Amino acid sequence: MDVNTIKKDLLDIMKQYGLKNESQLVITESIKEWAEKRGIKERDPLRIAMKTTERTEKVDKETGKKELIQEEPIIILKKEVSEPELQSPRSRALHISLELNGVDMESAKKMLESDENFIKFCLLHEIAHIKGFASEEEADFWAYKELPKVI
Repeated sequence: MDVNTIKKDLLDIMKQYGLKNESQLVITESIKEWAEKRGIKERDPLRIAMKTTERTEKVDKETGKKELIQEEPIIILKKEVSEPELQSPRSRALHISLELNGVDMESAKKMLESDENFIKFCLLHEIAHIKGFASEEEADFWAYKELPKVI
């Protein structure tokens, strides 16, 4: 699936959750390469989504110290997502759904079987991290609860 085909929908979702700048969504051929070019360690060559923070700094000419001007959360999505790449995280998400109270496995499976919905789930998962949900399980659970609002 080419993620650019749903970019407008993804930007609309981000706006719903307070991420208003188009620059906060990056769609790239390889998340691993994108991250490494920016000094971010990424081991997974198949990663399809991640969250990071872009910092804008300036150097004080007198002291030489860096001064933070702005921090902006960024979500990076892999441009082309193949079926094998979708299967691993989709399986993990479905497995986790079995452990979540109140999540019907059949409903979760139906919601996530569409590639488009699963990419939206991944976006919501990264938004959850921006909102402060630290663990993968918390981010997944929040994304599950929010997904019906955006599909």
